[in-house]
Amino acid sequence: MELLFVTMDDTNLFMKALIELQKKQLKGIALPSHSLRYAIEHEHEHVPVFGFLTKMFHPEYEKVNTMVVLVNEEQYQIAVDTIKSITEGMKSEGHMFTMPISKYETLGDK
Repeated sequence: MELLFVTMDDTNLFMKALIELQKKQLKGIALPSHSLRYAIEHEHEHVPVFGFLTKMFHPEYEKVNTMVVLVNEEQYQIAVDTIKSITEGMKSEGHMFTMPISKYETLGDK
């Protein structure tokens, strides 16, 4: 088992990839995020106690879409092929990488 991480700047292509992966029975999570560069350049400007007020009135930030999908070897290739077919010719930035999972357990009754 591996965790497949995918980041894309293009929200429309990101959503298309999520929909296509769901159609192929691949499940994961989507995380709104921003780049490290943005965090370094902007987060230090605010006093921690009042920073949330600034963000409330100025919510714009450099958005990066991130998905995390738990895949086995067969699912990995399906996911990669699906994402590459959607992002072919993409003009914005994106990255894809995996991390091995040594242990996995389900929780709950499902």
